[in-house]
Amino acid sequence: MQVTINGQRYTLRGGESSEHVTKVASYVDGKFQEISQRVPPHTSSEKVAVLVALNIAEELFRTQQQHEELENHARNQTLDILKVIDGKLNV
Repeated sequence: MQVTINGQRYTLRGGESSEHVTKVASYVDGKFQEISQRVPPHTSSEKVAVLVALNIAEELFRTQQQHEELENHARNQTLDILKVIDGKLNV
């Protein structure tokens, strides 16, 4: 399947659906355009690509941290509920 990122066409192969690949490529292209508008006009595509990668990596790390925090919160809530249930059963 072919996708376009920053005006360049790429041929990709993989196990994901074409809809998924298109969404991912569109997201990366959008990030490329967004960052391209925030850097000096003569910034190389390579530098913009590195900034895009760093930006997406930061989003990933932030999302992973939020996921861990939610998991910990859910685990603690579950333990609290189990303690209450256990207390009621042992009355």
